[in-house]
Amino acid sequence: MSSKFDETNVGERLSFPMGITKDGWYFYSNHLTESKYTDPVKLVMQSVKNIPVIFVPGIMGSNLKVKDDEKTAWRLDATIAGKPVTLATSMMGLNPGERQKLLDPTKVDVDYRGNVPEKIVGTVYHQDIYRERGWGSVSESSYMSFLLDLEIALNPENFRAANKTFLKEFRTTTPADDRDDILSRYGLHKAFKPLAEDQIKRFTNARYPVHAFGYNWLDDNAKAAAKLKDYIARTIQSYNNDLSRCEQVIIITHSMGGLVARYCSEVLGAKEQILGMIHGVMPANGAAVAYRRCKVGMRDEDYLAGLAIGNNGPEVTAVFAQSPGALQLLPNANYGHSWLRFKPDDKQTIPSRPLAPGQGSVGDPYQEIYLERNRWWGLIHEEWLAPVDGNKLDWEDFERNLRDAKDFHINLGKHYHAQTYSFHGCDVPSFDSLTWEMRQGTQLGKTYGTPPASTDVMEMSSATIGFKGTNPELVRGNVKPGAPESLVYWQLRAAQQHDLGDGTVPAQSAAAPRFYAQQTFAFREMAHEPAYQHYYAKKAVNYAVVQLANIAKITA
Repeated sequence: MSSKFDETNVGERLSFPMGITKDGWYFYSNHLTESKYTDPVKLVMQSVKNIPVIFVPGIMGSNLKVKDDEKTAWRLDATIAGKPVTLATSMMGLNPGERQKLLDPTKVDVDYRGNVPEKIVGTVYHQDIYRERGWGSVSESSYMSFLLDLEIALNPENFRAANKTFLKEFRTTTPADDRDDILSRYGLHKAFKPLAEDQIKRFTNARYPVHAFGYNWLDDNAKAAAKLKDYIARTIQSYNNDLSRCEQVIIITHSMGGLVARYCSEVLGAKEQILGMIHGVMPANGAAVAYRRCKVGMRDEDYLAGLAIGNNGPEVTAVFAQSPGALQLLPNANYGHSWLRFKPDDKQTIPSRPLAPGQGSVGDPYQEIYLERNRWWGLIHEEWLAPVDGNKLDWEDFERNLRDAKDFHINLGKHYHAQTYSFHGCDVPSFDSLTWEMRQGTQLGKTYGTPPASTDVMEMSSATIGFKGTNPELVRGNVKPGAPESLVYWQLRAAQQHDLGDGTVPAQSAAAPRFYAQQTFAFREMAHEPAYQHYYAKKAVNYAVVQLANIAKITA
């Protein structure tokens, strides 16, 4: 070969493996050829292209501290066997009033002091980078392993080697029979779009630093959305300098975080700064389990989780009623009618609520259920608003918070980012509806009176029944003086899950994005809280990131 330099013959290599030193310097590397090859090669080192990935957690997934004294209010560090045992033990000793004061949405803020990984991977060159990117603000027990896996998957040390196995389930080279298996495993709602080699190549032309956005999940999610909008702008700006450039971010969400991100994008106008969104187990139209927990707590649903959240109605309601963010998880007007049901064993028919069209109703759960003040089946037992040692909430406080929730629901509506991907659980028993089973108890003789009809029980207030917030509740009704306290006319039992989803969010609500999304995945054996630890969920996230990277301005 000629050793004469001829610029018209220069080979050009546009992509070099890039890394970051422990001091934060970018470096590019490549192998030299043997000395016998003398033809020149033009080495082009492009500026670093960044598409930050911002993770937005679900309710209770962000660490909180008390504003005034920096005291920990809610910290989800994995203290024992990967579980937040310290949080559970600290909360279980608090009465409803103490819970109400500690978890006051106006007196807490995000706590960034949570545990972060020690392992240095991907674009992270020092442990402090995890904190700078907000990882300490979210649950270590729920999310840290996923965030670490995501940073590694999106920013491997050797992209060229990673290409050999990266997302092999989604390549065009996948045999047809395997591709049919994908459709079964992933529960796709639309025709499958496999990844081509050139798509993966374009994906590798950028870096994807992973961030986490903790927020005050007790307060109005509209406020969290406004802070997310600001965080997106600051993140984009931080990656624009002499060595790198950035134009948009990718948002990944868990549960209620999807509502925050959608509001930020579609209501507050941040959509141009967001390349796309990936929603996991999002209660798009709410979840009936939110109502159930307010009435009877979590004791018979998940006792260990209930130690932190509340194992009876008074413990949950004390916090729930003062928290617009929690109220925004209630089924909204798009959830559908007749999800609150009554099943008396005397065969009398009692209409489900919200009432269906034609039954004298417009299907308004706020008026028909949540603001029902004089019936035991209304959302809030008024006496629980002002527990001993608490903030002494009144009904007007609750009404104001519920109005914030309703306004949030109305503004959010059915709006989704144009580039949306989502996944949800589809076969774990869940609460699509909530049924009160009304079972006749001890049959009292004439000496003690006669049982009231089930329709009469429906008209009773919580005070009349003596509602305690446990499951079942006992209804004595109209008995004569001297009747034994142990004798009851009815048992009101909140039934267990009899629908399908992820155990918390029913499939019908979590699957709502399928009408607007580029792709929606339905996964088997997926539980709500650990959704991002599900093997195929991680694969689906990686697939969506590659698809989004290929429409990014930065890769055009």
